[in-house]
Formats: sequence, C-alpha cells, structure tokens
Amino acid sequence: MLDFTTRGQKKTIDLISYYPDSVFQEAIDHYLKERDIVLNCSMQLWSAEAIKKNVMSRMGVAYLPEFALTEELAQGTLIPVATELDEEIIALYAYHKNKYVTKQMQLFLSLIEEVLG
Repeated sequence: MLDFTTRGQKKTIDLISYYPDSVFQEAIDHYLKERDIVLNCSMQLWSAEAIKKNVMSRMGVAYLPEFALTEELAQGTLIPVATELDEEIIALYAYHKNKYVTKQMQLFLSLIEEVLG
C-alpha cells in the first residue's frame, strides 16, 4: 500500500496532474511539501481521462476530485490512497454578463443554480 501520511519520505513514483497552476496541483503540492514527501517527478496532462488512464497503467499517482472517479472507484480499477489531506476545494463559475448565452449555457447555469442553490 502506498504511504502518503508518514512524513519525510522520498518516493520513486511520479505525480500525474493537471496543468501546474490548477487548484488541485496547488493543494497536493502544499500537502507534500508540508509533510516533506518528495516524489520522483511530476507530469502534467491535459485531461482527467488521460490522467486516469496513466494511473491505471501504473505510471504514477494523481490527486483528482472524487466526482471524476466515481465509476473507476466503484469498479475497483482505481483505488484511493490514504492521505491526511482534508482540504475542501470549492468550484465557482463565471460568465461574461454582456455576451450571448446559448440555450445550452442557460440550461447549464440553471442546473448549477438548482444543485448549488
């Protein structure tokens, strides 16, 4: 089992993540630095699907939102790694008020309002 709770480790595994300035990358970087856990290297990919496929191919570990992993966790194709990271990441949305809003965008915004209140 991968240990990401014990402080002061040097691991021979890669971190696979989104682009470097993503909120997920910042959260995991802070967590690892705070615990003095050093990974082999970091690789950035363009999508959650690409990241999941690389993790399933045992090319590294990733820190992704749980909602993006629902199916893989249920099937057991991905397993969660225990951490002490309990940071809640809040999602926001924005759009330009003076730009045309398509029917699809309006439906999406309505669904967000309905779900998030």
